[in-house]
Amino acid sequence: MWPLKGDDETFRTPEKVSYERIEFRVRYSDDVADLSPLDRVIHPALTAEQAVDPSYVIPTRSIFDVLGTLEIDRRRGIRIITQRRADVTS
Repeated sequence: MWPLKGDDETFRTPEKVSYERIEFRVRYSDDVADLSPLDRVIHPALTAEQAVDPSYVIPTRSIFDVLGTLEIDRRRGIRIITQRRADVTS
């Protein structure tokens, strides 16, 4: 997870909203290769064990809107370009 330069601030009625752009890099997977702007990334994700453990305390998580994906080399990895509103978490 890397922040991208050029964070964007825009005016939305009646408030000013700030966006944070983040790049995620993951190993190539057919499941991840077809991400689109209709998808979101939730970070940090839970493992299968954490999800079923009722005593596990879920950390503060952020929701990122997917802007696009880029393939790294030939099926080596995927760069996922996202943005998150600075005022939205979990």
